[in-house]
Amino acid sequence: MSLVALFLGGCGIPLSQKAIEEKPEAIFVKQAVERLVSKDFSYIETVLDPELQIADVRGALAKTAEYFLREKPTSIKFLGWSFEKVMGQARRTNLTVEYGYGNSQWVLVTAQLRGEPGEFRIWGFHVQKLPKSLSELNAFTFSGKGWIHCFFIFAMALAFGIRVYALMLCVRTAGLRRKWLWVLFILFGVCAFSLNSDLLT
Repeated sequence: MSLVALFLGGCGIPLSQKAIEEKPEAIFVKQAVERLVSKDFSYIETVLDPELQIADVRGALAKTAEYFLREKPTSIKFLGWSFEKVMGQARRTNLTVEYGYGNSQWVLVTAQLRGEPGEFRIWGFHVQKLPKSLSELNAFTFSGKGWIHCFFIFAMALAFGIRVYALMLCVRTAGLRRKWLWVLFILFGVCAFSLNSDLLT
């Protein structure tokens, strides 16, 4: 794990909330949101990618600003950071950040940037209101779950136990032909099952 973290860190990929916050892209997005909330639309227009220069850009920015409260957010959490660099094209960075206003409102921002630090341009900017923080929405809980959900969790645990036992048995069995194929079969299997909770409510 430490080797993986060392490798990713060496590639410039932030591995913690603090590391993301210190990235030029994160600082740029925070400043852009502050300007948007204060309705400094002139500044936002100067950092928009030419592809986003639509006819009624001021109107679109005004509607986007309404998603945020004018008060200072109580929490700002960067939930995602990724980038891609293709030969001959400008660097692209994707960021996801959650703005929290106490326990009353949460706003999720997904921003796409083009360019290098000091020359960033907003290529995409999507805002969504959330009924709760993303951590609460994605929290694992049995509240409101039926017997099918409980059975599915039990079956998953049982399947995992059988897989571990089969893997140990395979590795310890002497003289087994093509053992590496059996190991791959045990690890990856041939099918997968999922449960769509929306269909059960």
